[in-house]
Amino acid sequence: MWGSNLGRIVRHRIAILQRIGVGTGTELPVWWGSMKIEDFAFGRIRVDGTVYDHDLVIDHGKIKKREKKPSKKYRVSFGQTPLSLEEKIPWNCEQLVIGTGMGTLPLMNEVKQEARRRGVVLLALPTGKAIGILNKRPKRTNAILHVTC
Repeated sequence: MWGSNLGRIVRHRIAILQRIGVGTGTELPVWWGSMKIEDFAFGRIRVDGTVYDHDLVIDHGKIKKREKKPSKKYRVSFGQTPLSLEEKIPWNCEQLVIGTGMGTLPLMNEVKQEARRRGVVLLALPTGKAIGILNKRPKRTNAILHVTC
């Protein structure tokens, strides 16, 4: 009696955890789901009705502010803060889309080399074009979106 009920309860709880994206080690990751990037203009981006005025990191459908501080020491060399390996890059994907703003966000060579080493497809393109790709909801894709310059 316990065996059949317990198995059913465990399967039910795993299904719930999968739907909300809690890591159990057995579920499929929650990537984009129904996330929609609705609008983008210089200095701001709107995702699912929420307006952000800073760069974003999208990791398994979760939005975080890009923490550029670790890369600021390279600013003089590149003319602006580049994307460096010292930032928290969401590598746990098959494809990483980098929105480069109007096309000027520099990527350090080390970032490109790390993507190759990990077997992650790296797409770096202007943020407007990156949004077009992301709104098609590609599977196993994370993103970093630069919203200025």
